[in-house]
Amino acid sequence: MRKIFVYKKDSKCPVNDFLEKAEDKIKNKFEFCLEYLKDDKHCFCEPYVRHFSGGRFSRLYEVRVMVLSKMVRVIFYEHDEEIVFLHAFYKKTLKDTRNALEVSLKILDSITDKDGAVLEEYREELKFND
Repeated sequence: MRKIFVYKKDSKCPVNDFLEKAEDKIKNKFEFCLEYLKDDKHCFCEPYVRHFSGGRFSRLYEVRVMVLSKMVRVIFYEHDEEIVFLHAFYKKTLKDTRNALEVSLKILDSITDKDGAVLEEYREELKFND
């Protein structure tokens, strides 16, 4: 079973804040995707997950949720069966994804050690719909 964390800095978790403000239908679909991600029998593949293969962003994935004509994306990183959500956003244009990838890559580069593990101080376990 994979563990899921969110990026935090100075006791703030931007992904948690984003999800707390989301509509209930979005939260429900996202919760389904979380269960899919946690199960290590599932590979990271569409329609729920997309891998950004090749290039600078090859370490990143996105959770893909579409509800109520809204596209929600959450960029994440996986290392040693641990997932860390880095950035969440509503996708409206192609530029939105590119900007989110840039933000996520900067976060990732600042929170990982030389082996690629996310440092403890920059992550906390995801608490969703407690």
